[in-house]
Amino acid sequence: MKRCVMVSGGQDSRILHQMLLKDYPDIVSVNIRKPNGMDVFDADVVIDHMAHGGSTYKGTLYTVEQKLIPNYDEIWVASNKTPEEDWFKNHAEAPVRGELLSKYPGKFKTPYQEMYKWEVLQIAIDNKIDLTGTYSCVRRPKEQKHCRTCWFCKERELAYTKLGLEVYWE
Repeated sequence: MKRCVMVSGGQDSRILHQMLLKDYPDIVSVNIRKPNGMDVFDADVVIDHMAHGGSTYKGTLYTVEQKLIPNYDEIWVASNKTPEEDWFKNHAEAPVRGELLSKYPGKFKTPYQEMYKWEVLQIAIDNKIDLTGTYSCVRRPKEQKHCRTCWFCKERELAYTKLGLEVYWE
């Protein structure tokens, strides 16, 4: 069975990848090269983003359908549950998750979809997973550091706060 795990460079995908390596040492990590140049290069495979439908999000879905669906039996994704706070639910940058799940039943594995980021972060703590170099921000390239104000930076901050930890920004 051919398996891959989509990695973004963020904490959740790092945690999932490290956990999966215990059971599937041959799992392939895949990163989709982002059109804004904010790429992750610590993946086994980096594929080019395919523009489609006038938005980055639709292009990402199209890229997954064209490049991953035909080549892998299982595609693991680390998407987690959106925080309950109104700021997160109604924010323009809030991610849309799970759109392809019903279209390809059984293809996607999403073990964190009913967990909040702080619950996923607890998995890293419990399993001593190194999160050095992870990056959440969608507004700035990694070299410029986290903006600390975008949806993804705020979710990261909330997760650490819920666990009573100092936020790791690197």
